[in-house]
Amino acid sequence: MRVVIIGSGLIGRCWSVIYARAKQDVFLFDTMSSMLEIAVKEIDLQLGQLNQFDLLFNQTPAEILKRIQTIDTVEKLHELFRQGIDHIQECIPEDIQMKTKLFLQLDDIVPANALIASSSSCIMPSKFTENMKTRNRCIVAHPINPPTTIPLVEIIGAPWTDPAFVDLAMERYRSFGMEPIRLKKEVDGFV
Repeated sequence: MRVVIIGSGLIGRCWSVIYARAKQDVFLFDTMSSMLEIAVKEIDLQLGQLNQFDLLFNQTPAEILKRIQTIDTVEKLHELFRQGIDHIQECIPEDIQMKTKLFLQLDDIVPANALIASSSSCIMPSKFTENMKTRNRCIVAHPINPPTTIPLVEIIGAPWTDPAFVDLAMERYRSFGMEPIRLKKEVDGFV
């Protein structure tokens, strides 16, 4: 599976580790190349720490790190989408205007059938996906911190999210080594 992670902050780095540890091809996107350089160093450190506690599932840090590529331009991101991406994980700051703008931009470029997930910790998916053409594929997948050691993730769809995509999210997050918790309806602040 090919996964794009948008945002290279703490949660984006954690998702990168989780997906790469689950043997997925990870593309970590940030428009600030300096942030990506920091992210790769932090991911390497995190892998070393996880390795000390046998949390790499019989893999080496180097094997996992090899599965993570960085992207720093929108043009490269568009090219990746043209080549095919299965899963998108948004990890930008908790700002409703930023999320709405990003999701509307994604609306025109995401591949058909790609699952679009936000890591939002308190903004309900209906608040930033309402005007999307692809809103039926959008969910929130909110990890419990730190997600690399506490493998719980809340899965929340908006009222218009296709239940088949929520089911798909539940299956995928299990395959990524997470324990998904499905919320049947949006709740302010989640569980």
